[in-house]
Amino acid sequence: MMTWDVYIYLIYALVSLLFGSVFVADFTYISAWKNKYFYIKMNFGQKINIKEFPVLLKAEVLRLFIFYIIAFIVINLSFFYLCFLIPSDLWIKKSHYNISIIVITLIYLLTLIVMFILVYRNIKKMKKFKIFSKAEAEACYIEYFKKNNDVLEYQKIFLYNVILEEVSWLNKSFQNHQIKIKRKVQKVVLKNDPYKELKLFLRYLRAYAFLIKRIRKNCVFKTTIDQKEIDFNDLQFIFINNFQSMFKS
Repeated sequence: MMTWDVYIYLIYALVSLLFGSVFVADFTYISAWKNKYFYIKMNFGQKINIKEFPVLLKAEVLRLFIFYIIAFIVINLSFFYLCFLIPSDLWIKKSHYNISIIVITLIYLLTLIVMFILVYRNIKKMKKFKIFSKAEAEACYIEYFKKNNDVLEYQKIFLYNVILEEVSWLNKSFQNHQIKIKRKVQKVVLKNDPYKELKLFLRYLRAYAFLIKRIRKNCVFKTTIDQKEIDFNDLQFIFINNFQSMFKS
């Protein structure tokens, strides 16, 4: 038979689990949002008009809220599960049972209120940004590359650690990723689907926006041919130009 002290620990665990799941969901949402929008704005905003280019796709944005859906399921399952764990001897004193139910319910409702406030806050913030449907995104993507059709030859670059004064250990991963992107581009070209091209382009930008943010303090990019350090503004152009050149190679 479950004792009171064990039951109190379970309630404490419930509080930790419920609020923990909400804040983990919110943290994951914010991290995903930064990856999808802010890192691109920070590292490619001078080359791409972030307000007009379809960086945020409707289907992707809606998927961000899956973290809250998972948290909502965890909250409900935890609540109902703990209700069944109320010690059977509490039934002898109905007042004890009622107090337990009230405490658990208050914790449950408070958690839901916090979660709904966070969701409402994020939806309100999201309304400030332009979110593109599939048709809108395709049209903008095609128009963007029509305006920027002067594609130069693919420029080979590598990562150099300025502190250690040697090629960065991340360079191998970077080069391998470039090869993978080229293969994916070749597959997408065969399908002739602008929307899939756009999604690949966004994954490409997000990957390198995150990489630039990660290595900015320790590493720089250099050209493979003449070993010259690449200015940040030029780097934006090179990454985007290299992606476009993959379609023409």
